[in-house]
Amino acid sequence: MSKTIKAPAANKVLVEKKKINKTEEKTFSCTIDLTNCTDFIEPKKLVTFFRQTIKVQGRAGNTKGIEVKVADKKVTITTSSAKLCKRYMKYLMKKYLKKNNLREWLRVVSDKKDGFELKFFNVQNDEEEVAEETNAQ
Repeated sequence: MSKTIKAPAANKVLVEKKKINKTEEKTFSCTIDLTNCTDFIEPKKLVTFFRQTIKVQGRAGNTKGIEVKVADKKVTITTSSAKLCKRYMKYLMKKYLKKNNLREWLRVVSDKKDGFELKFFNVQNDEEEVAEETNAQ
């Protein structure tokens, strides 16, 4: 008669996994500094342009969860629910400049990690080159 001996049950260690909340989304904030060109661009018109053209889930004008504000010649765009990126804001800013025929004079330059600044192209060097060419002829 052979007896089967059972091995003692191994102690099971229960590891609790942390639940990752997939609904948590990063907040996005972008500021556009208009101090250099307030003579050409009205911040209120820029805000209405952003509200009409920002696409959320493939629909333009769907500004659900997006806040666009003007304060001290700066336009601030903040969002918590929609996915936006800095590159998209730069694209929209260039589109606005092109629409208002200002793209030839102004350029969009990144000044910080979360913002842009509008600067004039350096036209002075071009004028000096043209003057030198006319004097040489």
